[in-house]
Order: sequence, then C-alpha cells, then structure tokens
Amino acid sequence: MQKSLRIPALILALLIVVWITSCGKDDGGKIINDFIFNGTDYTIDGGVIYDYGAVNYVDIGDATHYNYDFIIYDGEADFQAEVFNGSFVAYAELLSFGADAFKSGVFTFIREPSLSNVDGQNYFQSVTISVDGNGNQSIFQTTEDMQNDLIYVVVGGTITVIDNGGNNFTLNYNAEVQQVDRENEELIPDTNQSIAFGVTLDFPIEDQQVSGGRVRNSKLFSRHK
Repeated sequence: MQKSLRIPALILALLIVVWITSCGKDDGGKIINDFIFNGTDYTIDGGVIYDYGAVNYVDIGDATHYNYDFIIYDGEADFQAEVFNGSFVAYAELLSFGADAFKSGVFTFIREPSLSNVDGQNYFQSVTISVDGNGNQSIFQTTEDMQNDLIYVVVGGTITVIDNGGNNFTLNYNAEVQQVDRENEELIPDTNQSIAFGVTLDFPIEDQQVSGGRVRNSKLFSRHK
C-alpha cells in the first residue's frame, strides 16, 4: 500500500456511484459482493463507517439527523493513513431522522435539503464512487489517473440500509446516476443510467464526532453540490 488517498477537494466533491449489477451467494452461503461495470467484474473487499453523530446540515439549529458515512472498496485501504490500493471507492453519506442514533431504513436522494423536505425523512445528498480507468490499481493519484479515472453522480433514487447486528450491514442501491465531466466540473448530458446493486459487509465504525460540533467540510470526502 504505497499510494496516497489524498484527492483534490474539487474532484472529491464529485465522486459518485457507477453502473453496478450483482450481489449473490456462493454454494457455501457466503455473501459475494460482486458488480460489473463496463464489462469488468469487481469484488467488494471491505468497508468502513464514519460516525459523524447528531447533525443538522440544513441550518444552524439543533441536530435533526444522525450521520453515518458508508465507504466500500476493493483492494486494500487504510483511511486513517489516507492510503488506498484498488480500483474503486464508493462513499455514501446517509442521514437518518432523529439525533439519538443512526437508524436503518430507506434513504431517499434529496438534491437541495431544507428544513421542510428533510423533516421526518431519511435522506442523502451525496453518494460517491471513483473508478480506476487505466488499470493501475490507484485512483486520482497520477496524471494518467486524472485523465482516465471515472466519476458518476447519483441524481435520484434510494439506498436501503439493513442492520444485521454486530456492525454487519446490507446496503441496497436503487438509483439513477450521471457521469461527471471532471475538467468542467459539470454533469454530462444524456449519460443517465440506472443502478441496482447490493453489498453485505462487517463495517468497523470509526468515531468522527468532534466535541462541541464539527465543521461540515472537514470530511475526507466533500459533498457534491
């Protein structure tokens, strides 16, 4: 693991989900977290949860939601050291209604959250995935990476979270994505496609809460605006 995970903030703000298709079980009943993208088969090797605690991301009032960020990836990752070797990283910022704890359920994409449209709702505004486009098992680390690696953005749909106990979660994506033009930081017209994939993993939980509150943009991955 030699490649740094440090990714320019403007690019991080655009990382989102790609076309993904399957998650099944082998003959022994073990969950196999596979997906196919552009004819290439990827296997999800691991994940982590960043626990940001009780938050309010729409105004400066009291906390209304509880924020877990679910990260899944192939290859190897050390997010504390910001080191990653692999061909994709997916990042989902999910907010469950209520400030006491994160609750599983169905999370709906809301493009412009407000007090009125997130009240009582589980939602997300930012879900991300970056894909290795040149086969060197790194993402956004080299000049070649910057020219070839792929970014898509969720523009609609849902993510369902099932808490299986013991920090084991199932995530089911059912959403619409759109490709990003990284050079111009814009969505590319007519690149919309649907996604449907599932993953079940043991997720270690990392406490990212800051005493007295936290700065919203201090996350490793910024939000897409």
